[in-house]
Amino acid sequence: MLAHVALAARGFHALYARPSEWSQNLVWLAAALGIALVGRLMLSFLPPGPTGAHDGRGRVETWALSLALGWLASCFLALQDVRVSFAAADPGGARALAYALPAVLLALAAFARWITLPGAMVPRHEVERAGFGAWRAPLVLALGAWLAYAAFTRAFVAALAWLALGVLLERALARARRAPAGRALFLLAFAGLGNPAGALLSEDYGLVDEVALAAALACGAAYLVPWLRRADKRAGVLAALFFAAPWLFGWDPIALVGPIVLVAASHPRQRRFAIVASASAALAFFAGGLWSHGLERGRLLLGRELAGDALDVERWGLAWPIVLVALLVGAASFPWRGSAWQSGAIEEPRREALALAALVALTALALACPGSRALEPAALVILFPPCALLAGMLAIPPERVPG
Repeated sequence: MLAHVALAARGFHALYARPSEWSQNLVWLAAALGIALVGRLMLSFLPPGPTGAHDGRGRVETWALSLALGWLASCFLALQDVRVSFAAADPGGARALAYALPAVLLALAAFARWITLPGAMVPRHEVERAGFGAWRAPLVLALGAWLAYAAFTRAFVAALAWLALGVLLERALARARRAPAGRALFLLAFAGLGNPAGALLSEDYGLVDEVALAAALACGAAYLVPWLRRADKRAGVLAALFFAAPWLFGWDPIALVGPIVLVAASHPRQRRFAIVASASAALAFFAGGLWSHGLERGRLLLGRELAGDALDVERWGLAWPIVLVALLVGAASFPWRGSAWQSGAIEEPRREALALAALVALTALALACPGSRALEPAALVILFPPCALLAGMLAIPPERVPG
């Protein structure tokens, strides 16, 4: 979701050489709306699942996820636009063809979905969606005030996308049945304590593909949790799609991490579905990004520079210190050893926590490899969302079952 802002900004900066804050925000919001509509169409073709509801509690996640899926489509179409423009003799005509063909395909897909709608059928036994309870009103007020403040800056859309990413991570914690107060605090901390989006999306920073890797890994981690906990096929397909998205930007060791964790952490009865979904998504995105070539870093990550960037208060605030402390405290207090299940109790997400820990560890190893393209600032952005999700999983206590 951060990446779709970067892609839109890279295209619209040519039209607005010196845009004002409000005109730039309006252009980006218009592009985000179109991208979200495309993503909502893609979501309707996925297997059935609780994600995608339009009631009061599910609408926010639905549109945040639609934004992320639309980002995947925009990345693929942007690559096709570049290919056709380079291959054709007439760049103008090639660019028109590159935009017209996807528009026709999307229109046909929308028509096919319209004539195959299942009407008003709803599940008889819907999976319960945990809310915030008494914490909902203070959370909405605090986030609304934060967004109102961000509206007067040039990073407003980036801040909005960063908040949308936090919503998906919070929904993963809700499906792991973490306490509402802890989830509300997690969302506030994720949104307010560290927002590197403004710096990363500036014109002089140039980390478009690296921010895309961060968004893909974070969204994949968010839907890895409901896939492992509930065997939700829609969540499994979403995790496979986002984990395979790095193939769109050329070879990078991080492209192998997500599919490996998704398949290895799945239950034996889930593994066949996970293999088919991961392989299909990886092949499709590999074919789409076949001409993309990323530059290798050619060296190991510099530990001193990595630590210095993580403690940079101007860019990260207190985000990294808080996440590291929460990881240590949560790992020490989390019930890693299994115990006999008791009636009325909520099962601890041990398998989900182990899968997220493996995802963080393998991602760190992939980023440290000389074959990775991510420099130290980009490595911190890629690692931060899964580390924050793991910290919330470990440190937030379980939800209480109503008596």
